Amino acid sequence: MFRQAFMHTNRCGGPWVGMNADQRTVDVESVQSAARRLGVCPRTVRRMIADGRLPSYRVGDRLIRVQRADVDAMVRRAS
Repeated sequence: MFRQAFMHTNRCGGPWVGMNADQRTVDVESVQSAARRLGVCPRTVRRMIADGRLPSYRVGDRLIRVQRADVDAMVRRAS
């Protein structure tokens, strides 16, 4: 787990307009970490992302991150 700041910049100012730096920082984790916590393989987590069951963020061209709170919610639903 680590904290990642997602900065959206566009002509309109993006969804972060009016938020301070602490509000723009999100607890995220990798697909592999989420898979371990959910007890599934990373491919299953990627399918959940593709199906829209698990929101994700792309960091750069290759890295995919998921919010820790979203994974926590899935763990609670499964138990």
